[in-house]
Amino acid sequence: MFNSGNSSRRTKQSEAVKMIKKPLPRLIYKSENNFTMDDKATVISLLPDLEEIDLSWNDFIGGALEPLALQFKHLQELKILQLNSCRLTTKDVACLGEALEGISHLEILDLSWNPGIGGSLSLLTSKILKGSKLHTLKVTDCCLTQEDGKSLDAAFQYLSELRILDVSCNKLIGGVFQSLAGHLANLSNLEILNLHQCCITEKDMLVLSQIIPLLSNLRELNLSSNTNAGISTYHLLSRLRFLPKLTSVLLSNCALQHDSFLSLGTT
Repeated sequence: MFNSGNSSRRTKQSEAVKMIKKPLPRLIYKSENNFTMDDKATVISLLPDLEEIDLSWNDFIGGALEPLALQFKHLQELKILQLNSCRLTTKDVACLGEALEGISHLEILDLSWNPGIGGSLSLLTSKILKGSKLHTLKVTDCCLTQEDGKSLDAAFQYLSELRILDVSCNKLIGGVFQSLAGHLANLSNLEILNLHQCCITEKDMLVLSQIIPLLSNLRELNLSSNTNAGISTYHLLSRLRFLPKLTSVLLSNCALQHDSFLSLGTT
């Protein structure tokens, strides 16, 4: 009996394999391709030297990441993993967390625009081990909760190499920054901190005012669209002079008060 579905699948996998003429450092699947998850897993298994994987904007990945995640842990050269807007689920985060234990050499992880991972980030962060090489972590607009924020704090102790942290557009995370003081202050290599539209509270701002001036390598700070932070920003602005490498501070739509402008003028 002839099975046209299996034949079509074997044909697509064969076509993918034929494209592999030599070791490839990058693999990018655009959203319009018609390869299945098993097809992608097959191709990745044949590319052990991959350094970068970008599967962004593939909606069908959501809930079906497991076969790919099983391959990630075997990629000993993988440094960049981008899964933007893939409709990732709690199950996907758990699978990715398990894979992360085997790819401690990963340097860039971008899971932005996956609202389905909100409330389950600990399944990933709990797998970050001491000695992690991660220097860029982006989770923009992922519906992160305060519990997710606390799980990030627990992971910070293992992220000594972190240079870029982007948790922007996570409105439910507001109020958690007051409990991140300990480990956030230890991110001595942090260069870019993006907290845009995180509903930062006055208490958050008071704590951040103590922590941020300790990040001596900080170059860019984005606190824009945090309207509740305006009253307390003057404490931070008066301390920006302690950041010698700072080149950019974004405070648009923060309801700044008169005292904040005075502090900014004396910085």
